[in-house]
Amino acid sequence: MKKILCFVMLLAVTIGAFSGCGCAKQDETDVLNGNAPGFEVKKPAISKNKEVVTSDKAPEVVIIMGADNSVDNMTYHLKKCKTLKGKTTQDVSWEIVQTVGFWQCPECNPPRYEDYKNAE
Repeated sequence: MKKILCFVMLLAVTIGAFSGCGCAKQDETDVLNGNAPGFEVKKPAISKNKEVVTSDKAPEVVIIMGADNSVDNMTYHLKKCKTLKGKTTQDVSWEIVQTVGFWQCPECNPPRYEDYKNAE
């Protein structure tokens, strides 16, 4: 959980740095879509599951732990996802998934959170 909180804080500081610049205003969407200078974020394939659930009905999900900002590290998964094989994972709350703006895994197709930020 400590690693996730550090990641969230790092993301917030990064977004704050770009949004605070008077010369070129960037918003959270620009950063997550890879449109902010210095950021190249490749989105995963689109998940087929369009179901939206609230935190009280959310499944248990995990994220892949790692040092880089690859697509794998920005995607949330159901616990039995094939993509997780051989990777270090961390349980994550539905609220964190929503706050950070993680993407659905296209392999295990977990449901979306409210106000899903990465819809096609």
